[in-house]
Amino acid sequence: MEQLIQKVGSKLDGYPINVRETSSLKEIEDILHAVLFVPEIRIKSKVINELITYLGSKFIDPGYKIKVFVAYKNSEPSGFVISQIDPYYTSYSRKCGTFGWLHADDFQTCKMLIEKCERFTKENGVRKLRGNINFPKNLGGLGIQFMGFNQDMLYGVAYNNPDSKVLEYLDLLGYKRDSEYSCVRVEQKTWDKGKKIDEGIEFRYFTLKELKTMVLEIGNLAKNSFY
Repeated sequence: MEQLIQKVGSKLDGYPINVRETSSLKEIEDILHAVLFVPEIRIKSKVINELITYLGSKFIDPGYKIKVFVAYKNSEPSGFVISQIDPYYTSYSRKCGTFGWLHADDFQTCKMLIEKCERFTKENGVRKLRGNINFPKNLGGLGIQFMGFNQDMLYGVAYNNPDSKVLEYLDLLGYKRDSEYSCVRVEQKTWDKGKKIDEGIEFRYFTLKELKTMVLEIGNLAKNSFY
């Protein structure tokens, strides 16, 4: 977050790269159709429609802080990202800006998009930026998928093009891999619930006296974790 450089244009392989903000839902829809990867092609239009509806609802709220940045290389769509400061999103109990739905054809495009997100976040007095947070999360999920591409899409789970290099690009930009999420599939449809606990599992409880000493900590945790 320390090195924030405003870019209005750059070149890669002889082609100009232009990154700018847009609030045109039509332009956003067009570029999403061009760059957004959805594993199940039959629902791509539905995903885009839901995302456009979400953005439209945020754009008309004057108090909500959100920006959409698009990138073009040689006049063709090459990148996309949404950055926002959701009043109820925190990271480790700290106010946090986010970027999501990140797509970039190349490192320079990614760098320019992220710089826009960093500047927007800093201009609003927030020092922390985290992603991918694909709001609405039930549609786009959290994080950047790096394995399991042969599995079916799951509700609320992030997905992206298996050929995408944005995770490596973010590494090069100095971002720290913070959290890893795993999704599992239950193969056995029925099982005996509550009849047997694995010997390797232990359940431990705080005493009432111990809990009373933790009231403030528990209250702060709940306040910072739930809306």
